[in-house]
Amino acid sequence: MIDKILSVKASSGTMTFFMAMHILIMSGGADDGENYYFEMILFLTLALLAGSTFCMDESSARKALLAFGVGLMPLVLLFTYPWVSGGDTADGPPLPGMVMWWLFTVQAILVGSAPYTGIGTSTEE
Repeated sequence: MIDKILSVKASSGTMTFFMAMHILIMSGGADDGENYYFEMILFLTLALLAGSTFCMDESSARKALLAFGVGLMPLVLLFTYPWVSGGDTADGPPLPGMVMWWLFTVQAILVGSAPYTGIGTSTEE
């Protein structure tokens, strides 16, 4: 089961879907009178980058996913800080969204680092 969760295609798919869903979230925020065009373009770019890992060979896709996960980790930590410090969480993402950010970022890091750490590989003979 862990090998299915830590597969390159599963991680690429969840990351692509997650980034594409944020385009819809940002366009929904435009109903409040605020324009999130920059954020929509940012998430479109991230969705295209994550989707491009489907066309890569497994080694290159793992490297890209590792870079993706490590690159997103500071943002995840920044958005998590108000939740763990008891600060103002009104401007940040909701708690279920933060859990999803953590899951998908950690999944990308684990999938990308699997050749170096041996996570998700079996040594059956």
